Amino acid sequence: MNKVVKLKNIVLLIFVLCFAVLFLSACNTNDKDRYFNTDESSMVPRLINVEKDSTFETIAKNIAPAVVAIASTNSLGTSIGSGVCVYSGGYILTNEHVVEDSNKIVLYLYNGDTANAIKLWSDTNMDIAILKSDVALPYLPINDDSYATGEDVMAVGTPLNLIFTHTYTKGIISAINRTLQIETENGISYMQNLIQHDASINPGNSGGPLINSSGEIVGINTLKVTSGEGLGFAIPSKSFVNVISQVVSDSEYKTPYFGVMGYDASIAVYYGTEFDTKGVYVVSVDPSSPAYLCGIRNEDIITKINDQELTNMLDLKCELYKYKANDKITVEFCRENEVLSGTCTLIER
Repeated sequence: MNKVVKLKNIVLLIFVLCFAVLFLSACNTNDKDRYFNTDESSMVPRLINVEKDSTFETIAKNIAPAVVAIASTNSLGTSIGSGVCVYSGGYILTNEHVVEDSNKIVLYLYNGDTANAIKLWSDTNMDIAILKSDVALPYLPINDDSYATGEDVMAVGTPLNLIFTHTYTKGIISAINRTLQIETENGISYMQNLIQHDASINPGNSGGPLINSSGEIVGINTLKVTSGEGLGFAIPSKSFVNVISQVVSDSEYKTPYFGVMGYDASIAVYYGTEFDTKGVYVVSVDPSSPAYLCGIRNEDIITKINDQELTNMLDLKCELYKYKANDKITVEFCRENEVLSGTCTLIER
């Protein structure tokens, strides 16, 4: 009799465990699926176009629904930042440091509603992350083609805390192609080809858009030099426009890894070296990387990828984001005035 009871208990236990696994699996699937079946009832997912050279009052009024405040929670607390919708279906751009290690991301919308989001992709070195909202939002066009020193721009974000969502500040582009030395967990790194502007930004503006006089995104604000006044910096839109297309077409997109650290050859003079050749000056190469297998070594200058000329580090990033892991590329580089080339297969970072 005891054996029969035990057998029944075992069968019951197995049944309960199987049911639990199926239930949890269904919950996880439904939870992820809802981000790719976004509710369009809250805000119409339309592209917001503003007439060229509109007043900034008109621009601010029109672009507001595409901008969000972000509260990202992790084990250390809550981080406040900003973001902007850049594609139909609720694809949001922000800074990686705003949503780093997040276990919950809440978006605060212009109409007073909130939405949830998940992180689809990020690049710590570039400080860019792409989120997916569970509510569709209006989105803004990206200008990855032209911006110039002296051009009028507007920064939009959430300075200091959530009380100040959708704050606008106006200024000009003070300079382009700026390089900043920053400290990371892995040591000293560089953020290159940044847009410097004087539109006032504060903690919480991180991840918010820098907007031109046509209501287009020209950059994403990333940090402020605390030792100076009136110095803001934005990541130029050219550096992330290719990866947005990749992530939208493939939500599982992984950043291809090439394996070099370097900076613009044109600014090498500031670090004790000077070159006539434009391109990317290689500071270090990962010995296990595609770049190393391609033949690239320290102090080489990378000038082309697949016949596309490179003038700086921004060009290199843009080209790499056109490809995926396992894609083959041909690289041209210079070493002591000798032009060399090699072929390699990109790997997953």
